[in-house]
Amino acid sequence: MQKTLRYLEDYPVGGSEEFGEIVVDADEIRDFASKWDPQPFHLGDGGGPEGPYGGLIASGWHTGVMVMKMLVTQGAISGETSMGSPGLDIRWKAPVRPGDRLRAQLNITENRPSQTKPDRGTLRFDCIVRNQNDEVVMTIDWVAIIRRRPPTSP
Repeated sequence: MQKTLRYLEDYPVGGSEEFGEIVVDADEIRDFASKWDPQPFHLGDGGGPEGPYGGLIASGWHTGVMVMKMLVTQGAISGETSMGSPGLDIRWKAPVRPGDRLRAQLNITENRPSQTKPDRGTLRFDCIVRNQNDEVVMTIDWVAIIRRRPPTSP
């Protein structure tokens, strides 16, 4: 499957798209946690039903990287035109559990060509991540630097 390159001009303000789904795996939760976020509720059974979250939950950072992979592999963001991000604001709203099926909605809120670097611009979008029960589990206010479409040669 050939992916279409998406340039800054391909993201209209007010546009909204859905991406997903990705299924959360218990072994992946534990593996990620053992390497990057070794808190008990990410490593074992989360203290069981009496634990702070009623069982095993994914690290918020793990949820973030799962969503990033989803967005890049499903064409929300083109790896070839993305130039990184100066920052984002992440909010973890509800625990992500083994077996959850996550999907993401992107809402474009700003699209601004650079005044000093004509080959790029900034894109701002709200990303809302939901599980299979339509519960919001994470939100991201995201700013991305995206290449502009190159001028065509005559």
